[in-house]
Amino acid sequence: MTVKATVLFGSPRCEIATILNQKLESSVATQIVVGFATLNGLGAIESAIRMNPRSLQAFVVGAGTHKAFEAFDRLLGLGVQADSLRVHLGHARSDGGKVRNKFRPMLHSKIFYTEHADGSASAVIGSHNATGFALLGLNGEAAVLLEGSRESAEFEKIRAHIASAKKEATQYTYSSRPALAWWTRQYLEGLAMRANEAPTDVENKKTFVILCENKGIPPEVGQILYVELPKDLGKITSLSAGFHLYVFDQLPKSPTEGLALLASARAFACEMVGVDIERGTRELQTDWTLSDPLRPSLVATGGSLRPTPKPEMQQVRVRLKRSNTKRYDYVFDRPRADWDPVCDEGETVSFPQRYSKEIPDVSNGSVPTKKTWLLVKGLRPKDFSGESSYAIALKKMSPDEGAFVMMSLGRRTVAG
Repeated sequence: MTVKATVLFGSPRCEIATILNQKLESSVATQIVVGFATLNGLGAIESAIRMNPRSLQAFVVGAGTHKAFEAFDRLLGLGVQADSLRVHLGHARSDGGKVRNKFRPMLHSKIFYTEHADGSASAVIGSHNATGFALLGLNGEAAVLLEGSRESAEFEKIRAHIASAKKEATQYTYSSRPALAWWTRQYLEGLAMRANEAPTDVENKKTFVILCENKGIPPEVGQILYVELPKDLGKITSLSAGFHLYVFDQLPKSPTEGLALLASARAFACEMVGVDIERGTRELQTDWTLSDPLRPSLVATGGSLRPTPKPEMQQVRVRLKRSNTKRYDYVFDRPRADWDPVCDEGETVSFPQRYSKEIPDVSNGSVPTKKTWLLVKGLRPKDFSGESSYAIALKKMSPDEGAFVMMSLGRRTVAG
């Protein structure tokens, strides 16, 4: 039997509450499975459920949040059977006899299934949870509406999926709220830890990474290179920093491209042999220096150099100690406590005003309904004006700023 499929979204933000209400109003059997539910989400479809509350045969959520409990309590008040409201507890793993609670598989299905008196059925399947943001077109979502005979093989599969989710889930009761909320909090805390988890294989060693080109006789181990570095970085000897020199036959177009092509360069690990933070050294014994720092090339000095250091720079000499056989991935990001969103005033979304009675405030008091939501186009560090001179110097020595002489805050060894 043919099942008709209709794509419900022409935009990522497209409300589907209207379609759901149309289906729910004529439904004789409704089953809903979602990851998350809220009272605001229920408010978008509550009037249709109120017409025949006992038709709601299953409402299963994957996250037992207090917002979901508020929705379940409202449904119980409407006359929905208690056995229909369930929380899926997901899965846990036993590790040496200890059950691990955090970051585990969870039920994340999104199905709004209805059956009708004429023998037809419908199902909205996609990414929509039963929340106000999802159903009213504030989130970026996608879904497909399936319509056809209830006896269709595809609807049999959908009912089997729902039946399995319902069987695996535990019945919601008011007294179970603390335990269910604790269990969900364990998962969300684990998820947050994973989202903010820094790589564990990064060596927290500051490293000056120098990319340059060389057209003539190549540098050799044991020779000396002279470079100038910002004074605001502090005395280099106190940083215990490493120096890695990468010499290309032709300098890449950008530092970012160069970092991706390090394997094609001649690489040297260097050791520092001298530093003058006051720019007082007038003549230096050195074999090499760098030309224009914006497009650096190795320049042979013939063994000595009379430099004219730029203001606010310190003089540093390093010896090419050995060919660097290891390959590294360098980390230039600085940890930040906070960021500000950069919004596009011309790109906004707001929920349909026809639902204002059912949902007086989609943000539960935090943002008035008359306000619109602005599209976030990027993130910028908070309080540029408060950055230290060290932070500013460090920023200037990053690939994003076009620097070929860079300072990384960490590095990891790349296999192969």
